[in-house]
Amino acid sequence: MLADQHLHIDRIRIENAYSVVALLDDQSRVIFSLRDIEGQLATLGRVLAEAEQRGWAIASLNLMMKKNIPVTFFDAPPPGDHAPSRPVPPPTEPTGDQRLRDANAILNRT
Repeated sequence: MLADQHLHIDRIRIENAYSVVALLDDQSRVIFSLRDIEGQLATLGRVLAEAEQRGWAIASLNLMMKKNIPVTFFDAPPPGDHAPSRPVPPPTEPTGDQRLRDANAILNRT
């Protein structure tokens, strides 16, 4: 999948004993662990494909993580390209009865 991407590495920088950073020609920054490079390249291909499909420009991507991979974008995704958000109601001040129930719930935990 990565072969289909238009990926041009400008330079590679050794960050420390366990990671390298690839600086791409589009100003993207991709952090790689020195372990499982093939797996990280496969993940990079999937992330690039998804970003291209959605019209997002990746600013940074940390492939050192196996799950919940941190990604930042140059511009926020346009509205409608993500799950719709619902307004969050303002917090209400707890009543005395609610405070007493909360305190008892905390104290009676086993």
